[in-house]
Amino acid sequence: MRIDIVFVDLKLPDGTGYDFIKMLKEVQPTAWIIIVTGSEVSMEDELKVFKDKDCYDFLRKPIDVESVRDVVDQIYNKEIQDKDSSVLEITKKASVYRIPHREIVFIETIEKKTYIHYLRGGKLHKQDIGRVTLIRLTPSLDHRFMRIYKSIIVNKQYVEHAFSADRRWQVKMMYMDELLPMGKKYVAEFQLRFQVMVQ
Repeated sequence: MRIDIVFVDLKLPDGTGYDFIKMLKEVQPTAWIIIVTGSEVSMEDELKVFKDKDCYDFLRKPIDVESVRDVVDQIYNKEIQDKDSSVLEITKKASVYRIPHREIVFIETIEKKTYIHYLRGGKLHKQDIGRVTLIRLTPSLDHRFMRIYKSIIVNKQYVEHAFSADRRWQVKMMYMDELLPMGKKYVAEFQLRFQVMVQ
């Protein structure tokens, strides 16, 4: 599961927020981290964590709903501005493939080889990127992407709908006649994150 935004208090009951931020950056490198501090934490300490841990912003306690909303709005607006420039970059031997996130329809692994299916010039193309695992690719993808099967990641902007036929879940993507399988364990998160029809 991907975490998009995290509010972290620097003073936690079972440790410090510093350790938690470090651990979080290892497992969720693309998460936006907002530090929450009380008056007992000095401004110098806040700025040190802010710089060292690559955090987005910090809020002082007591925080109100408006402050939280402002930070979330800033992040959302920044992602909207950045989303057209985000690119998946893969190096394969002497070649470097740069495919904008907005063009990627889905990514799949077949027999230990990974393929990126992307839209360019109104046509769906398939690029073999070799033995790159989906686990390795996931941190390079933004919030539009989600794994729907052990070997498939889809882009939200190209999902039409999902449905169950004969107890097997499938996803209909734009620009494709072929249906993609979806594992049962991904259905609830898929419906929540993509807010598309699941029948």
